[in-house]
Amino acid sequence: MSGAEALRLAAELRSAAWHNDWGLPGHHVGTRGRELLRHGPAALAALRPLLDDAAPLAIIGSEAATLHDAARWRLADLAGWLLAQQLAPDLGRQLADPSPASRDATLAALRRLAGPPTGPGAGR
Repeated sequence: MSGAEALRLAAELRSAAWHNDWGLPGHHVGTRGRELLRHGPAALAALRPLLDDAAPLAIIGSEAATLHDAARWRLADLAGWLLAQQLAPDLGRQLADPSPASRDATLAALRRLAGPPTGPGAGR
């Protein structure tokens, strides 16, 4: 699997107008999220820098938007949810919590599991 393709998809995730196709933290992985995760370790490396991105998610639809309105998910939460699918699925489910402080603790644990950011995009 291509590291360049994983980086391209992570960049698309960061700039997406709507994030529904990528997934909903703690609930499901969308088609675009699954596409990124198929890149295995390259996906993990591409997602790692996004664990620090506090940009708000853009979620549409009645149920998904209601969940998002309660939680105010950030890009870091979605990146953590996707990353957790390969590293620690049980830990990833905690990203559904509406409390940002709880999600921040989960993201910190995922950062430790994933290790430091590497390669292009690291430290953004």
